Amino acid sequence: MIFMSLRNCRKIARAAVFGMLLIVAGCGSLPQAVIGAGDFTEADVQAKGANVVDVYVATSRAADEDPSILFSGERSSAVSFTRVPVSIPPNHQPGQIERPRRSIPNPRTEFAILQPTLLPTSQQFINSLNGELARRPRDERDVLVFVHGYNTDLTSAIFRIAQFTNDINYPGVPVLFSWASRGRTFDYVYDINSALHARDALLETGEILSRSNADGFNILAHSMGTLLTVEAMRQSVLMSGGRRPERFRIRNVALAAPDIDLDLFRRQLEIVPTTDIPIYVLISDDDRALGLSSFLAGGESRVGIADLEELTDLGVIVIDLSAVEDRETTSHTKFANSPEVIKVLGEGLRTGNRLETRSGGGFRLADIANAPSGVVQSGRALIFE
Repeated sequence: MIFMSLRNCRKIARAAVFGMLLIVAGCGSLPQAVIGAGDFTEADVQAKGANVVDVYVATSRAADEDPSILFSGERSSAVSFTRVPVSIPPNHQPGQIERPRRSIPNPRTEFAILQPTLLPTSQQFINSLNGELARRPRDERDVLVFVHGYNTDLTSAIFRIAQFTNDINYPGVPVLFSWASRGRTFDYVYDINSALHARDALLETGEILSRSNADGFNILAHSMGTLLTVEAMRQSVLMSGGRRPERFRIRNVALAAPDIDLDLFRRQLEIVPTTDIPIYVLISDDDRALGLSSFLAGGESRVGIADLEELTDLGVIVIDLSAVEDRETTSHTKFANSPEVIKVLGEGLRTGNRLETRSGGGFRLADIANAPSGVVQSGRALIFE
C-alpha cells in the first residue's frame, strides 16, 4: 500500500508539472520563421501606418540555415551581430505583442521583422550603432540592453524588446543580447546551461558596446536572463580586482521576474556593488512560472517571488507588482505587459532617474515614485497597490 501511494504521488506530481509546463508554454505554437518574411521595406510598412524600431542584436546563438529564423537555439562560441528593423502596427496596444499568426505577417495589424542587416565584425556593429546614435539629439544617446529569459526564440526576443522600447517611448537605441535558448518548454535544463555558457559572450558584448559613442547604458534582464546578467556582472567585478568597471557606463540595472535561487543571489551580491550601480528587482507573488521553477529546484525560493523585506535588506530596490493584473496566465511578464508598470519603468529609463541617498540617511527614487497613481514608496521599495 505504501509503495502504491508513493507511486501515485509521483504520478500526480508529474501530471501537475506537465500541466504547469503547458501553462508556461503559452504561445509556443506561433510561427518563429518570420524574419524578413514578405520582403517588406521600411517605406512599405510606414505607408501602412506602422512605426519602425531598429533593434541591434548581439547573440551567442549559432546561425540557422533558414534565413527567416536567422539564429537557432544552438550554442556558438562566437558572438554574432545584426541590425533588425521591427514594424509595429498602427493598431498596437501598449503592453501587447500583436504577433503574426502566419509565416508572412500583415504590417497593418501585426508585428513584422523586416530584412536584417548582418554585421560580420564587431567594428561594423560599433560603426552602425554609432550612426544610429548620431541621428539622435545629444541627450538621447543612451543604449538599452535587453537580456531575455527561458523558452525564448530569437523572433520572440526581438518582438519583446521592440514592443517594450516602443511602449515606453525610449529615446535611445535598443540592443538585444540573445543567448541560445531553444525556445522549447521542456528544455529548461538546457536553457540554464546555455545562459551560463553565454557569460563570456555577454561580457564581450559589454566591452564592444563600451567602445561605442553611447553616453550610458541601461540593462533590462528578464527571468533566466537575470541569472546570466548578474553572473556576468559578478565576473566583471572579479576580473577588475573587485572594482566596478567604469568603462561600462551603466546607469541602471532592472531584473524583471528573476529566476535566480535566493541563496545564490545573496552570494552574487557580495561581489556586485549595489551602492553605485542601482539594481531594481521586479517581483510578483503570483508569478506561476517562478513557482514552477521553485518546484523544479526542490522548493528553493526564486528571487522574483521572494519576500520584499528580505530583498531590500540585500541593498537592491524592489518594485512589487503583486497587485498588478496581468492578461498572461503565468503573470511572468508584467514588466512589459502592464501599461502602469511600463509607465514607471519608462519614466526611469527615459530620464535616467535612479535611487539616490539622502544626506540624512534613507533613500528617494527621484521622480519615478510620483509618476503614476496607485504606487507607494517604502524605503527601498515601490509597491503597486
